[in-house]
Amino acid sequence: MKKLLIILMLIGIALGFYQVFFQVEEESDNVDVTTKNIFKNMPGMQVTTSNDIGLITLNGVISFSSADFTGMSTAGSLINAFNHFEDSPVKAVILRINSPGGSIGAVQEVCYAMDSFRAKGKKIVASFKDISASGGYYISCHADEIVANPGTLTGSIGVIMQFPSFKGLFEKYGIKYNTIKSGEFKDIGNMGREMTDREKELLQSCVDDSYAQFVQAVVDGRGIPTDEVKAIADGRIFTGRQAKEKKLVDELGGMDVAIEVAKKIAGIEVKEPKLVKYRPKFNFFNLF
Repeated sequence: MKKLLIILMLIGIALGFYQVFFQVEEESDNVDVTTKNIFKNMPGMQVTTSNDIGLITLNGVISFSSADFTGMSTAGSLINAFNHFEDSPVKAVILRINSPGGSIGAVQEVCYAMDSFRAKGKKIVASFKDISASGGYYISCHADEIVANPGTLTGSIGVIMQFPSFKGLFEKYGIKYNTIKSGEFKDIGNMGREMTDREKELLQSCVDDSYAQFVQAVVDGRGIPTDEVKAIADGRIFTGRQAKEKKLVDELGGMDVAIEVAKKIAGIEVKEPKLVKYRPKFNFFNLF
């Protein structure tokens, strides 16, 4: 057991050094990963100027749980990233999104960090990769501009809540729940029985309220009238090109377009600004 722990610790240390010093960026040659500027890529040590553009990546489900050993796609890491660049000289950040969504609470906390960043007069460009749907699109509504690939899948404006029922299976094998509760709704979602009408009404009210918040975020962020948003906010998805026709995105293209948009709205006059990617601090315990 002791030997296994030592091996795991060594693997963790090796991965940490790899992440800091040798990881090749996926985005473009403009990302600062050169050895002569290595300190600009170490957590908390990026040296930036007002002509640089910050780069934050979101890959996967938006939540408060780490998706990988860097934790980069968690809500907490996204918040840390925006806080980091808020206190730096950069005037713009590109948020590169590849996400199907996430929990509404986590999404909203990321939005608070984005609003705080923009309150300093700084700009955010959301750049969609393969998918930016549901919570991924919710977050993008708090950016100044949205850029999507023509074939990106986006939209899915809506809220869903699901509870499985194993009542039939439990009855077949004689499994029973003995439930002692303080109130009618305390065991809502109990898998051993069907949901009551009153429970469904209660949960529907929560879904409806969350949906109203999502719609309002789109109305406020995109400047689209409420009735127009509601007409397409039924969970349907769009390609990037369709989304542009619906005014859900501003421009079509990839990182090159996102960089040009960021330069324009932030007043960056350098022809080829350096992209500085936020690197979260490595935590060995995120491996488990």
